Amino acid sequence: MLKIISLLLVYAFTATYCANILGVTTLISHSHHLWNEKLTEGLLKNGHNVTLLSHDMARIKHINYTVLHLEGGYKKIRELYNYEESLFRPETIDIPNFWKMLGIVCAHDLSTEGLKTLMKYPEDYKFDLIIWDLIGGECLYPLIKRFGNPPVVGVSPFGLQPYISSMMGSHYFNYIPFYGASYSDRTMSFWDRLRNTFSINYLNYLRIISHLPKMQMLANDHFGSSLTEPPMEVERNFSLALVNSDAIFNFPEAFPPNIISVAGLHIKPAKPIQKDLRKIFDTSRGIILFSLGSNIQAESLKKNMMDHFNRCFETLPYTVIMKFNNTIPREFPQNVIVRPWLQINDILGHPKTKLFISHGGSLSTQEAMYHGVPIVGIPFFVDQIGNIAKLVDRKIAEKLEIDKLSPEHICHKITTVLENSTYYENAQLISKRVKDHQNTPLQRAVFWIEYILRHGDGEHLSLATRDMFTFQTLNIDIFVFVVVVIATALVLIILCYVIFQKQRIKFKVD
Repeated sequence: MLKIISLLLVYAFTATYCANILGVTTLISHSHHLWNEKLTEGLLKNGHNVTLLSHDMARIKHINYTVLHLEGGYKKIRELYNYEESLFRPETIDIPNFWKMLGIVCAHDLSTEGLKTLMKYPEDYKFDLIIWDLIGGECLYPLIKRFGNPPVVGVSPFGLQPYISSMMGSHYFNYIPFYGASYSDRTMSFWDRLRNTFSINYLNYLRIISHLPKMQMLANDHFGSSLTEPPMEVERNFSLALVNSDAIFNFPEAFPPNIISVAGLHIKPAKPIQKDLRKIFDTSRGIILFSLGSNIQAESLKKNMMDHFNRCFETLPYTVIMKFNNTIPREFPQNVIVRPWLQINDILGHPKTKLFISHGGSLSTQEAMYHGVPIVGIPFFVDQIGNIAKLVDRKIAEKLEIDKLSPEHICHKITTVLENSTYYENAQLISKRVKDHQNTPLQRAVFWIEYILRHGDGEHLSLATRDMFTFQTLNIDIFVFVVVVIATALVLIILCYVIFQKQRIKFKVD
């Protein structure tokens, strides 16, 4: 009887805190969906009901989980943005095009059946909290008011972007390298800091004067003026930002209380290798994993580029396991095993995996660091450039230069990493640090979401700077005042001196 009562009390306590949560993630990226769905899993485990507005379909099944599909997004972005072009102009960051792309996606989302389904929910339907992926989707902000202005928690699988810092009342200081920069926080020259400062402020400037006004116009046309508020006013009321960034994976920086690090939230201990690869792992001397992520994939590489890799691979005494969708017929050496789908995290966690050849995406590089696997990186655009640069600086990775790609260049980088124990030792050191926490990043993220559910908002965590102008938070007004006072004092002193000298001369003449 006592056991039954205890179970009922536990159930009652849990049910008290079960919430109805809406998640909005509009960036067209499989990896973003994976990260957000991992957060969803943590919330479902704690008994919450989650509805996710997303360009991806559900990868997990749960009675309390609903995905409203923003259909057609991937096709739309492929028509407008050719990822393969990055193979010919690698390591470029087109900030105006970044905002343009997010704007096109948001305009597309307004016409989807997924959004229409959500808008058909009863007028009095209640969400207790909204989780908003902060990389885009601003034209959908009226959803917050539509569902009664519940507290909003922002999330960013893409790390802590400069505009997210500004949104939460902090500043992305110029000693933190811009996410696409190839320099380190400790090695920036004056010109690097100048370029870094320009990039950060240019990103924020274009968002404020161009992107957000367009998003407000789209929102007003679709939802009407009664639901539409200026985006910056909406963002001012976001309670928290949970970001995929910390001092181990990225660079040390000061977070205000309302920005919470949940870096590596998606990572989990490795499970057994997928069945079709187990015998290969058992008999191989060592494994090299080759995966270029979800945007630019291995099959996107031109034949001559793939041939360079194959000519190198066939000389290596290791087995190469490559994520490759064999829709394009290619021949591979005997030691290269291709699969259209791989359990990347599980392969990285296997003791026989010696090296990861990667594009440098945030999630996969974090998984490699968690499992202590060194990297040979071939970055193409955006954050991939900075991610690989950080690992090269820490001597965990070597970088392939696309314009110098050849079998010799590839093999040189691979053997450098495999034959120099420093790379493995540094990767293992990072792995130990990543795993040395009081709780997991997922547990931390769920705790803070439930914290906002319990307390209603996070206003008590906001810095005063959230309501100040930039010139005030940077003390520019103070410096100007001090300069003016000093300059005025100097002018008065000089005037007094001149007058005194004139009087002295006059006295002598008299």
